Amino acid sequence: PRPMILMSKPCLRRASPKRILQTVEDHDIDLIVMGSHGRSGVGRVVFGRVVFGRVAEAVTRRSSVPVTIVR
Repeated sequence: PRPMILMSKPCLRRASPKRILQTVEDHDIDLIVMGSHGRSGVGRVVFGRVVFGRVAEAVTRRSSVPVTIVR
């Protein structure tokens, strides 16, 4: 059987990590896809560690579901 892909809202803009993670919990979301403006350099390596923007990094660290960051 083919995997089922369902895309649904909510779409949050300029939301805090806390709000994003609460929305994930409230709507039983199983994957977060976030955009990044690249202001801090998506994929920038600092001291051997990949660094994202403040919100993307916070969500990635705290999320219980997978997070994909796109630029």
